Amino acid sequence: MRTKPSDNRLERVYQRLVRPAPGLGAEDRRVWRFVLIYPNTTIDLYPDQVNTWRLWPDGVDITRDEWGTFRHPDAPASSRVVQKINNVLNTTVLKEDVDLVDNVQRGIRTRGYHPGPLSRREAAVARFADRIRTDLERAVK
Repeated sequence: MRTKPSDNRLERVYQRLVRPAPGLGAEDRRVWRFVLIYPNTTIDLYPDQVNTWRLWPDGVDITRDEWGTFRHPDAPASSRVVQKINNVLNTTVLKEDVDLVDNVQRGIRTRGYHPGPLSRREAAVARFADRIRTDLERAVK
């Protein structure tokens, strides 16, 4: 988390109110970490909670997801407000992502679709796609 206040009102409230879970070291008290366990699981590590998310393909056009939020059992009641803000922020981003992915999927099915290069900022997306291609090549051999 930056020391500079966010431009987003909810993020500013989160920055001001968050109290890290007991036992975190100094290096983990003001950062958000995101871990991908290939191919379908993410763990989001926040100072105040841990979120897990698993995606399950269910056919060509459907993906099921399951998620959970975990917090320290001794977290003060006031931390629930901060955790709710975190959830609202993540839900907002998720809705944007779902809309983006839906539009991309529709575009891929058109005759005019041609794959193009990814931005340098999307290096992780490119590595993930390369990993999927490698695994699929092995599966058909």
